Amino acid sequence: MAAGYRLTNVQAGLLLALGAPCVLVHILDYTGATSSSAYSRDLWCFEMFAGTAGVHKSFRRMGMASAKYDRDIDSDSMDFSTLLGFLVACQYVLRVKANGLLWGGLPCSLHVWISRGTSGKSRDNPRGICNGVFKHDCVRIANLVAARYAMVVLVCLVRQVMWVTEQPASSVAPFLPYLEVALYTARQMLGFPAGLLQKFWMGLFGSRSLKRSALFGSASGGPRLTSTQAYPTKFCNKVASYHKKFCVDPKSFPALPDAYQLKTGPHDFVDSSVWQDAQLDEFVLFLKKEARLGHFQPRPNVPLRCEPLSRDEVSIYFQLVNPTSNKKRGRDD
Repeated sequence: MAAGYRLTNVQAGLLLALGAPCVLVHILDYTGATSSSAYSRDLWCFEMFAGTAGVHKSFRRMGMASAKYDRDIDSDSMDFSTLLGFLVACQYVLRVKANGLLWGGLPCSLHVWISRGTSGKSRDNPRGICNGVFKHDCVRIANLVAARYAMVVLVCLVRQVMWVTEQPASSVAPFLPYLEVALYTARQMLGFPAGLLQKFWMGLFGSRSLKRSALFGSASGGPRLTSTQAYPTKFCNKVASYHKKFCVDPKSFPALPDAYQLKTGPHDFVDSSVWQDAQLDEFVLFLKKEARLGHFQPRPNVPLRCEPLSRDEVSIYFQLVNPTSNKKRGRDD
């Protein structure tokens, strides 16, 4: 397997320090261990929930390797709400180059105002909890997909992959606690140039409907992204061309901070309940079974559980994997 495909110790440490669920590190390790030996970081773009895959096609037309992912392409291996579908998505994410792009057209139907009667969602109640439960099971699934997508976004952040999420402007998805974690991380913890939120009318650029739209993520581009034509073709071409222009310079992506310096930061923001909508118990059970069968060796010092490490556990983790780190930095935590 080509160097760089698997999750490194530094990247695992960053994920844990940023409050990712512990099981996510093991999922990525399992994906790396069971993937083809020919895999490498060969993709410039990975388009999730691709639909017509306009962004993917634009990257391909420019000679840049790209991959698409959508349930309509393969209902078995690309259903993001299933265990297999999430593992396949992680496989693709690990293949994206540093400075590559994750483009996510997160399914929006239950996050927008027009479905509020069904979903019960609002900015004050983005998860759609009514009297302690979801009004409909479809709301639970929509939140599951969004929570697992937020986990993928965190992987992109520590792998130095840019990400952009497209939603209608009325979507409350950015207010979901897990996507708030991703945006907070991009803006505050890693010092990215954006934490971009750009709104515009698709109808002004050739769309059949007005569709007030929004882009948010870690990729820069600003108003230039709105000076395009309709999303399916000209818009996608501009996204690909601007990204190609941007990613030529490897210095354009800010250097990642030292994981040790992050170990106490985001845990004031991320608590163990944030990831409950991701419903990760099935992954814990699956990986424990794979470990018993000898197909997978869990990473030492990282518990195989759904919850993130606590502040104290993060400190202990860094002492175990790098006991000299405190002395080198002159710290006594």
